Amino acid sequence: MLKLRQCIFVLFFLHLGGCATGLQTHDLLSQPPDDLARSHTIQAVPFFPQELYQCGPAALATLLNYQGLNTSPEALQPLVYIPGQQGSYQLELLAATRSFGKLAYPLDETLGDLLAEVNAGNPVLVLQNLALSVFPQWHFAVVKGFDLNRETVILNSGTIEDYELALTTFERTWRRADYWAFTALTPGQVPVTANPSRYFLSLTDFQQSSNDQEAIKEAYRAGIRRWPEYANLSMAYGNFLYAQDELQAAAEVLQALIQQDNSYAPAYNNLAHVLFEMEDYQAAFSYAETAIQIGGDENPAYSSTYRMIEEKLQELSGP
Repeated sequence: MLKLRQCIFVLFFLHLGGCATGLQTHDLLSQPPDDLARSHTIQAVPFFPQELYQCGPAALATLLNYQGLNTSPEALQPLVYIPGQQGSYQLELLAATRSFGKLAYPLDETLGDLLAEVNAGNPVLVLQNLALSVFPQWHFAVVKGFDLNRETVILNSGTIEDYELALTTFERTWRRADYWAFTALTPGQVPVTANPSRYFLSLTDFQQSSNDQEAIKEAYRAGIRRWPEYANLSMAYGNFLYAQDELQAAAEVLQALIQQDNSYAPAYNNLAHVLFEMEDYQAAFSYAETAIQIGGDENPAYSSTYRMIEEKLQELSGP
């Protein structure tokens, strides 16, 4: 269930000891990934000191300005801040990010992924619960650095820029908010920790909210370059191009997918449809036949495509 995210910076609760059992910090410090620097701080991350309950707009303005946009917490407030509840919802932050033409990518719930994104130069917006689970105090901040030697993270948080916080303390506050975090990137960039299914969902959300066809294409192309074998991306991109009446481009995407996996029947079926629209009926028929050979004629979509092309060929051949 989506929780309302108020942001009250209560340092007293941050320093409650609590139980550290099960924290990811200990494993990460004892065996850090080989490709993770010992310390890294992203330079020139904007800072917007928040007013009371304004941490959502301030944190989002930090991400968007770092990505080259020119906006402010005041401009974002109507999009993400709910005055009656004195806070922002997570979904509003993600939707506002997309409305500014950026890809919002929610991270996996691991400290390693968070630090890897920061290490790659991508600030990460995080949700923290600065109090107790039974008495939550929600807060949005931006992680922009870490130091494994000092066992700290560096945040722009509330009214404090370059706030250095112990990793264990940070993780406890983050864990109490279900490890929720996301980064914002320009379409064409792919988070270093991204996995194909999570990226695909982020791209689908971006596509539904964007009118920038070129940005959508860039996001698809970047994903396919990263995961050429991931069929969902290529199929969706082919469908997108088909809907834009870019038939040759759609055909090329599907042909590339078949080269990656020549046993994937849906690609043959969709390519048959595209070639039919391009009036290349013989080639379309061949791909439709292959779709049935692989997927079976009991599949109504494949059978329908086959019959459509077969009837067209019979019509062209005459009585």
